[in-house]
Amino acid sequence: MNPLEYIHVLLDIVLLVALIWMVSVALKGVGGIIGSAINLMTIGVLILGLDHISRRLPIEYFQWDGANGELIHRIIALIGFFLLGFGFRKIRIMTMNIQAQVKQK
Repeated sequence: MNPLEYIHVLLDIVLLVALIWMVSVALKGVGGIIGSAINLMTIGVLILGLDHISRRLPIEYFQWDGANGELIHRIIALIGFFLLGFGFRKIRIMTMNIQAQVKQK
């Protein structure tokens, strides 16, 4: 890897750490459905970020050959997107429940 690629990987790691810090600060005092939904979404984004970093590093670090590496990348991305979708689904259900309660009043 050339020096610029190391800087890119370092910045990707800094972004992931910033994500974790930002969510931990934002979630202080938030619980229930919102907190669990945001946690799921954060884990999904974190997985996608780690997958992104793994694609930027040379293949020697992970010992993945071409076809297997592509399959592993897609499975990891699928897990990340699944967690994001599940978190958004929880928020949608919560919103529908709130709307139903407002209509009842």
